[in-house]
This record gives sequence, C-alpha cells and structure tokens, in this order.
Amino acid sequence: MPAVEYMDAAVQDRAIKLARNADLLIHDAHYSDEECETKCGRGHSSPRHAVDTVLRAKARRLVLFNHHPERTDTEIDTIAATHTSDMLLVEAAREGCEYNLKED
Repeated sequence: MPAVEYMDAAVQDRAIKLARNADLLIHDAHYSDEECETKCGRGHSSPRHAVDTVLRAKARRLVLFNHHPERTDTEIDTIAATHTSDMLLVEAAREGCEYNLKED
C-alpha cells in the first residue's frame, strides 16, 4: 500500500478489497495516531488506520513503512509494539529488511 489517507470510507473499502487475505500488508504509517487527527489532508495514514485495514482485510501480517523522518528507531519500535496484539503481529519496516513468507 503506498502512502494513503482514507478521506472517506470508499477509499478504505478499496484498500481492504485489494489487501483481502494477503499474506503481508505493507502500509503507510507516517503520522502517529494523534498527529493524524490534526494533519488531515496531507496524504498519510497512522498505525491505527493500518491495523484497522489489515484486520478488516483479514491479512496475516502488517509491516508499517513511510515513517516520519524525525522519528527515532526507538519511537518506531514502540509504535509497532503498541499496535501488536494476540490477533496481529505489527512490524516496522527498515532499510534492507526482507520478509520470508514461507510457512515453517
């Protein structure tokens, strides 16, 4: 998923349809959940939007990307950990990471 902002339900519905049952969804998380509320109209999403999309799409894994350039690695890790649950592992994309989708 490229940088995306869900300005209306129809946009998110199309994203959910595209991601339906995906093994891995890589989703924009440029703004924190709090920042996203005040920066509407700038074309980016938050981790909360990403989690909502991946759960509704029934995708299996979520990787957040397009992090705000002023975020530290620790802040990014905290954001991913905060949104991880028993239902979903949330990871933060990093330069050079590769994802193996094979089942062990």
